[in-house]
Amino acid sequence: MTDTGSAVTLVGMPETGKSTYLAALYHLLSEQLTGTATRLIRQPEQRSYLEQLRMAWLAGEQVGRTSQDNGELIELDVAFDSRQVQLSLPDIAGESFRDIIVHRHADARIVDLVRSAAGLILFTHPDHQRPRVLISQARKLAEVLGEQFEGAVEKDFDPLRVPGEVHLVDLLEWVVRTRAVEAPCRLAVMVSAWDRCPDITPSDWLAAKMPMLRQYLDGHDELFNFRVYGVCAQGGAYGGSQDLAAKRPYDRAYIVDSDGVRSGDLSEPVRWAALG
Repeated sequence: MTDTGSAVTLVGMPETGKSTYLAALYHLLSEQLTGTATRLIRQPEQRSYLEQLRMAWLAGEQVGRTSQDNGELIELDVAFDSRQVQLSLPDIAGESFRDIIVHRHADARIVDLVRSAAGLILFTHPDHQRPRVLISQARKLAEVLGEQFEGAVEKDFDPLRVPGEVHLVDLLEWVVRTRAVEAPCRLAVMVSAWDRCPDITPSDWLAAKMPMLRQYLDGHDELFNFRVYGVCAQGGAYGGSQDLAAKRPYDRAYIVDSDGVRSGDLSEPVRWAALG
């Protein structure tokens, strides 16, 4: 059975791990290291960008950031067990999604990709969180310090200073308006740098660290059918004590599903977002 045009769009703010994930996914598919029946049927004719990502990843070097002007549309013919799927995985610069939040402007190409996608993969990163300070807490702190509480609204509002989960909810609201379809959208929420996260399931991590995003998704099941994954695509910190290039790719890159089960098959979120 062949499914054509099963597009999956990667969504997320800058430096949340989208390109690193693509680099690791492409290598594991090319070398048939997923540990499952998932495999790459053939190499794409235009794969210079993918090879650049893969070479940097194998060398343990930081994967280059995607150009905001161009981006890359990656098309892969993949077999998921008995189903052959032509996947379109656009690697869009996070700055393009940031523009949607900050400037309320979306490039026409991104609009088309989101509208045509069978599913979405939403990336976030543990570093992209800001501590929440409730108004009641700020008031008590001002009293302790003997200062006058002047309110919680800054005179010069900067949208980039709000918590990361607010950005993601705003981005998903834009997705809903853009797609304007009745069927729920399959959404894989990917928490990058999972090797740095504590002993917790990705589902519980989202509820604890990004409760606003989790409550938004739980309260809008008519809009999104979602799963939460932890992903370790990089394998460690660049320039750290570990030699990333010396680690076996299958050990270096892995995902953890909502229940905390670890797998080396990085394609599982893509397969679910594309096919359900």
